[in-house]
Amino acid sequence: MQSQIPIKLFLTSRPTKILLTPDANSLKTTFILREEDTVDDIRAYIHNAINDAFPNDPEFQRDTISQVLAKASGSFLWVKLALERLEDNWHTKDDIQKVLNELSRQKPSLWRREY
Repeated sequence: MQSQIPIKLFLTSRPTKILLTPDANSLKTTFILREEDTVDDIRAYIHNAINDAFPNDPEFQRDTISQVLAKASGSFLWVKLALERLEDNWHTKDDIQKVLNELSRQKPSLWRREY
């Protein structure tokens, strides 16, 4: 059975200047997801990854979670890529800071290279 009602969706993860003008018979719903809407989910994601690597060091976990969250700007993708890079470099706090600073500077080129 084929639907007689056409459904069109436009989803974006970043703000856009494209104006969507629905026709008279369509419904338009806009939901804006802000950075603070995802912070708890991102924190849990980071915590799970770091807890697996350092289960007996809660202070180290808190510090690393705070650093990653501060630089993530609400982006799960950036966190995923950062954690992948950190897996080989989280021997010391200085190593972690170095990797996170490097990734923050590389954000635009990182997106192009990864996706």
